[in-house]
Amino acid sequence: MSVPTTKSSGGGTTGSNRNEDDDDADGSDVMLVHDMKQMGMRHLQRPPLNVVMAIYDLFNKIEKRDPPSNTKTIHLRLITIRVSHYNEKARWALDLLEDDDTTTESPYYYTEDCHPAGFQAFESIRASKGQASATPMVIDGETEHVYIKSDSILRQYCPNLLYPTPYKSDIEQFEDDLGDRLGPAVRTYAYGHLLTKEYFPALVPMNTGPECSVIENILFPYMRTMIGPTLQKTLQINDASVQLSKDTIQSVFGDVEKRLKNGKQQQYLFGDTFTAADLTFAALASPLLRPPELEAFQAPLSQLPPDMIDFVKTLQSSPAGQHALRMYRFHRLGGHGPSNGRTVQIKCTPRNRIPWMAAMGVVAACTAVTAVAATKLVA
Repeated sequence: MSVPTTKSSGGGTTGSNRNEDDDDADGSDVMLVHDMKQMGMRHLQRPPLNVVMAIYDLFNKIEKRDPPSNTKTIHLRLITIRVSHYNEKARWALDLLEDDDTTTESPYYYTEDCHPAGFQAFESIRASKGQASATPMVIDGETEHVYIKSDSILRQYCPNLLYPTPYKSDIEQFEDDLGDRLGPAVRTYAYGHLLTKEYFPALVPMNTGPECSVIENILFPYMRTMIGPTLQKTLQINDASVQLSKDTIQSVFGDVEKRLKNGKQQQYLFGDTFTAADLTFAALASPLLRPPELEAFQAPLSQLPPDMIDFVKTLQSSPAGQHALRMYRFHRLGGHGPSNGRTVQIKCTPRNRIPWMAAMGVVAACTAVTAVAATKLVA
């Protein structure tokens, strides 16, 4: 097994343990963190993560889907954080790849190994032999190569599908720019508003669901005291960085609007077809645009902070926001027709090793132990 280390932007460092410096207290050196610090095997061996992982392994199992047809012969395992916009980008591309019915039909199909934030590390670190904790991560069932970061995944598996030759280099440059600007800005803005005691409950339905194991769904709400401070420090979240993220988002939306207008109200960002540029912009903006196709990944709008609700509505009504929502409507669920009320469904297998009813007593005890351990770690 090998981990390619191509330079790209889209979810985390590739085979890297880069540390980010903390912001100055006065906010004079504000920055948005692009590549999150990676964890390795040594992190999984320390408390409380070793305790949480032992509980996780007891109740969790990983399997793969049956091929959807006899033409699908190569399996890909996609490890994700359920709510992540970078992970949605890879999920969207692999959905298109699996559904590809062109004359050169794709042999690929995939199974998504989906987790709440933090829990993905138990699988990604082990799948990459300790080289990375970042997602999205794809493990190729034929070559056993591990591909990390959304743009690397798209360029490896969808070169003909999403990168038409006349615009290939321009699309890749545009995609890199979105990965460097929009991706980190949306992440910082969203977490900056929701990693608080008051609004953390809104993150629970975004991160948990039937695609995750029961043990993850039970434990995640108790992990706020560990996940919140860790993300705030890692992403350097403070008032200044949240404001910078909002300004960056508005700037990117303005750039997209100009590109659409420069093409005389063109339907797509490059040429006359849907490309990785349209997919990347729509996916990375999706947490704030809340497309109906992703309803299962969203908390009710009323659970969000008032200023975040106002910003969501402003972005939704903008020309760039309307373009992204249109991409979801016509391209997210395959074909070129409208979604018509259909929503994205994660392609996964049952994750529970032990019937949940039989596990409830153990879960209750384990939850208490984990919460205490996490609290002590933060302290």
